[in-house]
Amino acid sequence: MATTAVPSSNPVSRPGRKPDPVWDLVDVNEDGDVWCKRCQALIHGQGKTHVDRVRRHLDVKCPHRVKSAKITDSFPVRMKPAAVSDFHVKFAWWVYTTGMAFYKVEHRSLFNSLVLLNPDVSIPNRKQLAGPLLDQAYDRSLKDMTKLLAGNVVSLVTDAWTDVTGLSVINYVAVSGKKSCFLESVYTGERSHDAAYLSADIRRVISKYNFVDIGAVVTDNTAANKAMWAELQQGYAQVFFHGCVCHTLHLFVKDIVTRLPWLNDLQTRCKELVKFFKNNHALWHQLVSKLKVQGLRKPVMPGDTRWGSLLGCFDTVLAAESALFSVVSCRHFLVAKTKKQKKARREVHDLVTSTNFVPRLEKAVGMLKIVVQHLRHFEKNDTPVSDVYKMFIDLDKEVEGCGLSSGELKSIKALIKARFDFVYGDAHGLSYLLDPRFAGAGMDAVTRMSVERFLAEWHGTDKVDDVLIELATFPRFVKELQETTPRQWELLMKGKLKVYDIWCGLGRFPLLQSIALRLFRCASSSAASERNFSTHAYIHSKLRNRLAPEKVEKLVHIHFNAKNITEEDLEHYNDMEDMMREAEADDELDESNGNQLDDYHYY
Repeated sequence: MATTAVPSSNPVSRPGRKPDPVWDLVDVNEDGDVWCKRCQALIHGQGKTHVDRVRRHLDVKCPHRVKSAKITDSFPVRMKPAAVSDFHVKFAWWVYTTGMAFYKVEHRSLFNSLVLLNPDVSIPNRKQLAGPLLDQAYDRSLKDMTKLLAGNVVSLVTDAWTDVTGLSVINYVAVSGKKSCFLESVYTGERSHDAAYLSADIRRVISKYNFVDIGAVVTDNTAANKAMWAELQQGYAQVFFHGCVCHTLHLFVKDIVTRLPWLNDLQTRCKELVKFFKNNHALWHQLVSKLKVQGLRKPVMPGDTRWGSLLGCFDTVLAAESALFSVVSCRHFLVAKTKKQKKARREVHDLVTSTNFVPRLEKAVGMLKIVVQHLRHFEKNDTPVSDVYKMFIDLDKEVEGCGLSSGELKSIKALIKARFDFVYGDAHGLSYLLDPRFAGAGMDAVTRMSVERFLAEWHGTDKVDDVLIELATFPRFVKELQETTPRQWELLMKGKLKVYDIWCGLGRFPLLQSIALRLFRCASSSAASERNFSTHAYIHSKLRNRLAPEKVEKLVHIHFNAKNITEEDLEHYNDMEDMMREAEADDELDESNGNQLDDYHYY
């Protein structure tokens, strides 16, 4: 009987060589194309052949191949002494330019992070940072500053202030175009800042920094400084001396507040309003929460010496008016424990709910915005000094639209004239006459005659006629500039083309040009000096009040000049000044209330 063989379900595999493991790392499709699984690259198109070619791709060519570790990964190269020294120098420069306190470099976490890069790394200690490394960095800063300013016409701007330890300091900053460099600071001690002392110190600075051409000296607006201008003008005939227009505008605001009783009262009561809310944590939190929902800033305190800070106070209080009204209108707002607290709450309630509160704020904000707009313009280093004369002409007209009474308007215009007469220097009138945008338009006859006389005497008596001839033909050039090159004129009027650059190409007026190239390099304000004070306060803070004056000067020199403040940095410095002002205001509040707890009500 025949039997039928049943095939096995598990066929026996044939004996032979096993596939190379490289084929597990590639894909082979029906067409015979071999693709790398790692990098998705085509190796060849001949199927499972040429195994050496496939292996070479996986071991050598594939960008995702497994690489062998370097011996330096396990055994880092030791740092040479020269490399360690170079690292210390660059690390110290980073510390100085960022204004970091020296003790922070000794924090263990910093060392633990750097040691991962190289076990031989070492960080300079506080003694090294305050000693040889600081001297080395200061020398570098001096060389960089000398290279930047050498041979340029610069304005020497100076001002005085009191540092965190109560010492009187005068600083000197050189301004050249958009650039500003800190030169030095002088701790005056018991010496009075009279005209004799200021004149002698200015002479010393001009002599010391003889590698620059001092074109102007811009100072604070005090009687001593004005006497100093007159004294120095005799010895420096081709140097312009005048006061800071920003400081003048700040004093003008203080004059307005003093002259207008309603504005003085509004300032006082707004200060008390902000102080009241800041001293009551619950009400302050309630107010800030409402403002945060509306995307508004919290009310700020004005600073006595901060330019434009009074507008900041009025502006934030006006913006927060609806939130303030909702808070003081609450049923339990007038409820308090003591008569003093009830009185304070009643005064705040009456102020916010009064019918003239908002109209007065709007009137004050409208008037102060005019001044602050000019302040912001003159804070820039390269604002032409001719804009000062133009601003005082325009200010007379601008205040007429502020809703003042005829008596108030007359009083404000008298203040404008008084402030202009005090700050005025030869540079203001002369630049207004030589600026193609203005060409002396609106200048009174007495001032014009004085300016023309100064201009004629600049080159000596033998050049008087030539100077006057050039001056007489200058208006014709201005007219030609408007008619023949309207695009250039438009750029000039918009401020995109600088007056200095225009005069660089006016060889047809050689005598006027030699004056104008110095004149339009003059700074209009000492704002650069004020910004240096902010840097000084940042470096020599309450937490670092034990720094010696000579070390403070070196640190400020490195920090300020490394950043070299330009127009783009102004917003940063304004923000820093705002934060410092708020911190000072909070400190004053803490000192005034004695830090006493009474259910957290401080008023």
